Amino acid sequence: MTNTRSAELERVAMLEGTWNGVMDMGQGEQEIVVIYKVTGGGSTVIETTHAGTPHEMVSVYHDDDNDRLTMTHYCMLGNQPRMNLRYSDDSSVSLSLSDGSSLANSGEPHMHALRLEFGDEDAITQHWTMYDESRKKMVHSIALTRAE
Repeated sequence: MTNTRSAELERVAMLEGTWNGVMDMGQGEQEIVVIYKVTGGGSTVIETTHAGTPHEMVSVYHDDDNDRLTMTHYCMLGNQPRMNLRYSDDSSVSLSLSDGSSLANSGEPHMHALRLEFGDEDAITQHWTMYDESRKKMVHSIALTRAE
């Protein structure tokens, strides 16, 4: 077992800490707190959104057996979409629903993709793509700034 991480997991690990932002999911703007924590000897990053509320969600990032970033999103919709790296460059990391996922053709509402846009070390934007009835329904964009 090695202690190396993919460049993409390194980028996500650098987010460790608390982030604040504002989002609108169709009910007006709401403040949001996102917490990133590196765990598992540096092999895993846990992202917690809406901590301590009925809408709390957790996303777990790690490298798969091929050293490619993967993430499972434990969603308030009651499902757990697993996403794999699709693209990365100097300013972003994009993940989308794993090939062969049962959610892909279920018609069930689910988060289908995530793009993390990196600004400077204290600014990121998350773009969550939601699917419903097997097609893109909306993109939730959340601009976050580092709180600590």
